[in-house]
Amino acid sequence: MAISYYDKKDAKVAIMNSLKEKGWNIFGFKADQSDSMTDYFSPANWDGICEKDGYVLLVDIAKWDLSKSGKEITKKGYKVDHAKVSKLQATINDSAATEAEKQGAQLAIDRMKNKEVESTVVIEKYPTFKNVNPPRASWHIEKNGEIIAKGTGVFSVYEANDKALMNEKVEKLVKRFEKAIKNNSQLVEVEEEVKTVVTKPVEVDYTIEEAIEKEMATYLVIDKELTGGIYKNYVYKFFGARSYGKGIVKYIFLRMDKKLKKTLNGMSNSANYVTFLQSNFNELLEKGCFHLAELKEVEEITYKTVFKKVARKEEVKPMQEESLLESEVLEISSEQVEEVAQVEETTEREELEAELKQVKSDINTHYQTFTRVAASQSGSELQRVTDLHQKEKEIKKQLTEIKLKANNMTAFNHKSLSVNQNDFITNRLAGWKDRDIATPLELHFNDKENTVIIKAQHNQTKRIVCIMIFENGYGKTVRDNELNEDFKMIHNFTESVNEENEAVEVENQTASDVTYKLNEERNGVEIYFTEKPSEEVRELLKVNKFRWSRYNKCWYAKQSDKTIELAKQLSNENQSEQMNNETISYPEINIEDNDSYKVDQQLQDREHDANWIFRKEKKDHNKILEEHFSYYTDKVKAIASTTNDESIIYNLKNSLQRYKKKFHENYVKRMTVLSNNPHWLVTGRAGRSASANNKAMDRYDNLMRESIELTDIIDKALSSAKYKINKVKTDAVKKAVSNISIDGYKFETINKKTGTRNVRMYKLNEYHIVKDWSAYAIFYKGKEVHRMKTTDKLADAKQYVIYLMQNEKDAVTA
Repeated sequence: MAISYYDKKDAKVAIMNSLKEKGWNIFGFKADQSDSMTDYFSPANWDGICEKDGYVLLVDIAKWDLSKSGKEITKKGYKVDHAKVSKLQATINDSAATEAEKQGAQLAIDRMKNKEVESTVVIEKYPTFKNVNPPRASWHIEKNGEIIAKGTGVFSVYEANDKALMNEKVEKLVKRFEKAIKNNSQLVEVEEEVKTVVTKPVEVDYTIEEAIEKEMATYLVIDKELTGGIYKNYVYKFFGARSYGKGIVKYIFLRMDKKLKKTLNGMSNSANYVTFLQSNFNELLEKGCFHLAELKEVEEITYKTVFKKVARKEEVKPMQEESLLESEVLEISSEQVEEVAQVEETTEREELEAELKQVKSDINTHYQTFTRVAASQSGSELQRVTDLHQKEKEIKKQLTEIKLKANNMTAFNHKSLSVNQNDFITNRLAGWKDRDIATPLELHFNDKENTVIIKAQHNQTKRIVCIMIFENGYGKTVRDNELNEDFKMIHNFTESVNEENEAVEVENQTASDVTYKLNEERNGVEIYFTEKPSEEVRELLKVNKFRWSRYNKCWYAKQSDKTIELAKQLSNENQSEQMNNETISYPEINIEDNDSYKVDQQLQDREHDANWIFRKEKKDHNKILEEHFSYYTDKVKAIASTTNDESIIYNLKNSLQRYKKKFHENYVKRMTVLSNNPHWLVTGRAGRSASANNKAMDRYDNLMRESIELTDIIDKALSSAKYKINKVKTDAVKKAVSNISIDGYKFETINKKTGTRNVRMYKLNEYHIVKDWSAYAIFYKGKEVHRMKTTDKLADAKQYVIYLMQNEKDAVTA
C-alpha cells in the first residue's frame, strides 16, 4: 500500500528520535508547530541528515538536497536599515550633491554592511556529504564522500494504528545503521599486489628481410606519428611483400586491435591498411619512426586497495624470571642491563596490547547490551562504554610513547593542526619507524577544510602513499591527485631529519639573538633571529638575495662567500648594531640593456616560414622585444626620478631586470611552438593529427597566459613603487605637520547658514576649515585643497593650514 507524504514525514521523525537517543547529531529538524485553535497545520519534519563519529547517515535524500552539504545556519547580530540605505543611495545618485557628500554616503553604506557581516555568526553547520541516495535505496551511510552502506526500509516502519510495532521496526532499522558503522570501523585499507599476464610487443634486432626469409611473425610499432592518420603506439602485423618488377618491393601491414588479438580488416579507416616501399621503409626505420617487434607474454604487477579485518595478534606470555639463590652474587654488564631493559619494555608493550584487545572486546559487549536494554538502564551502559573508550585512548597513548622511546623519537606537534591530527601523525610515524614500513616525506595542510595530508614512501615497493587526516583525527588513504592547490606544504620531514647541519654557534657568546646554519643538503645559508630584525637589516638581507621562509622562520639564500660572510657578521652583536647605524650601499643595476635580448635569426626565419600568411612584411622580433622593454624601462626611469630613496629604486630596477629575463625566455618558447606547428593556411592539414595540433595550441595558450601574468607582475611592481614613494612623502608631511605649533596664530570663527543648516568655519588669511561629512576640509580661495581623516581633530587641521602657509611662504622666498 502506498504511503502518503505526511506519513513519510512521521516515519522519518520516528527514526530521528531513535537516532538522537543513541548519540547521533541531528540536522534540519523542525518541531511540530500545529495549532488546532487557529486551524494551523505544521507537523514535525526532518531533513534526513545526521552524523556520528565522522559517519553521515542520509535518509530520503534527493538531488536538490545536496545543497545542504556543509550548509551553515547563521544569525545576524545587526541588520542593515534599508530605509537609511535608500536615502543614502539617493544622495549618491543626486547630481546636485557634491563629491564629498557622495563619498560620505557611500562610506556610511559600507560601514553598515560591514557591521552586518561582522556580526553574523554560525550557529549550526551541516556535515559534508557528496552523494544522494542510490537507486532503489531510501538511505545510505557515507564517510569522506564514500558510501559504506545503503538499503531500504525507511518508510515500511510506519504503522498508523500501532505505535509499539512502529517503534520496534524503527529500533531494528537503527540497529542496521549501527551495525554498518561497526563493521566498517573494523576494516583497514590494505594494498594488495595483483599479478597479470599481458601480451606486449617486444623490440627485436633482426631486419624485415630476415623475418621474410625465416617466415617469422613480425610486427611494426609506430614511434612517431605519420601521415594518413597513423598515430604513435599503433601496432601493425606484417602481411606480406609484393614485387612490381625493376627491383620495386612493397611491404604490406595490417593494423592490430587494442588487445593485440586480431587484425583490423575494415576499410572504413585508411590507417588499418599500410604499405611501404622497401627504400622508404628502411629510411623511416633508421629515423626512428617505428621499430620491428614480436608479441610476448609479460607479467605485470599492479596494486589495488582492499578492506580487510584487523588480524588478531597472538598473545605472548611474558618470560618467567628465574629464581636466584640469595647467596649467589651476580655481576651484570652494561650490555646485560640494556638487554634486561629491552625485555621489560617488550613485556610492558605486550601486556598493553593484550589489555587493549580486552578493552575493545568489552566495548563491543557493553555496546550490544546498551542497544538492548530499556531506556531507564541505557544511561549507565552508555557511561560504561564512554569510560571504556577513554581507557582505550589512554592505552593507545602509552603504546605510542613506548614506540617513540624505542626509536628515539619525540611526539609530533604542529601549531596549525588539531590535537587529534597531531596524535594521529605521532602514532603513524612511530608505527612506520617501529616496523620499518615507510619513510615520511612531506606534510600538506588545507586551512579551508582543516585537513592535512601526510606523504610517505613505502620502503619495499618505493611507492608514494598519501593519507588524509581530518580534524577529528580520522585518516584515510588517498591518491596523489588529492594534493591540489588548496593544500600548502607546512613541514618537510627530509629536512628535519638532517640534523647534522645544526646551527653554528656565534663566536661572540654575548650575541644570543642571531644564529646561522649551513644547510649542506640544499647548499644554503639560513639565518635565525629571536626577534624581528630592524628595517635596515631586513633591507640588507634582501639586497644580498636573502628571502624569508614563513614555515622555517628564517632568512635563507644560496651559499657563497658573500652570504656566509654576512651571516657571520649579523651573528655578532656589535657588528650588527654597527650595520643598523650605517647607510646600506646598493649595487648599481644597468637597465639600459634592452638591445641585448636577442632572438636567433634561424628561429625567426622558421617562425616566418610557418606563419607568413596574412603578413605584409617579415617581422623583426629583436626590434619588437627592444621596443617592449624600452617602454617599461622609460616607466621605471620616470618613477625613479621622483624619489631619492635608493631602496625603492634598487628593488624597482631589480624587478625590471627579472621581468626582461623571464619575458625573453617566454617569447622564445612561443616562437619555437609557432615554428614547429605551421599555420594550417600555410601547409594545409598535411596529415597532421588534430589532437597533436590542439596540444600545440594549448601549449601556446599557456605561454601567452604566462606572458600576461609576467606583465601583470611588473605592472604591480610599478604601482607598488609609486605607492611607496607617495607613502614616504606622506609620512614626511605628516611628521612635519606634527612638529608645527599653532600658538601665535589666531583663527577667525565664522558661522554661516547654508540651506537648512548652520556651518561653522575657521579662517586664517585665505584658508578656511570646514567640517563636512565627519571630516575637516581645508579650502584655499574657495577651492578644496586637502581633506583630513575622520579621526583628525580641529587642532590637526589648523596645524596643516599653517604648514601650507609656510610652504607657500618658502616658495615665494625661493
